[in-house]
Amino acid sequence: MNSSTSSWYDRKVLPRLLDFACGLSPIAGFDCVVCTYTLCSVRDPSAALAEMRRVIRPGGRLLFAEHGLAPDASVRKWRRRLEPWWSRMAGGCRLTRDVPALLKSAGFTPTYQMGYVARPKSLAYNFWGDATCP
Repeated sequence: MNSSTSSWYDRKVLPRLLDFACGLSPIAGFDCVVCTYTLCSVRDPSAALAEMRRVIRPGGRLLFAEHGLAPDASVRKWRRRLEPWWSRMAGGCRLTRDVPALLKSAGFTPTYQMGYVARPKSLAYNFWGDATCP
């Protein structure tokens, strides 16, 4: 076993569930925050991202998987039509948020993949990746 592998397995991971709205998390206290299908559902994704950025140490990472704005005009049109119904049925999920723009405006440097992950296309466009905190 090489030294980089053994040091990785020797790390202690302390998972914590945080309510970013409460503001009780330590400043720059976390190496990583995992955010899955949250930015599409919270009322104010910019505020949520600002709080995530506040608690991630410089050089830390935000791992994310989110619904988001599709590149195809016909899919965007259907998503706008479906969103009021879908949002009520899916816990507030918004299908038309521009996830990369939200991440960049919060001060993150995102690296991501995107695509249709299932059918129907009107409900299946996703972004996933990581964003670093400078």
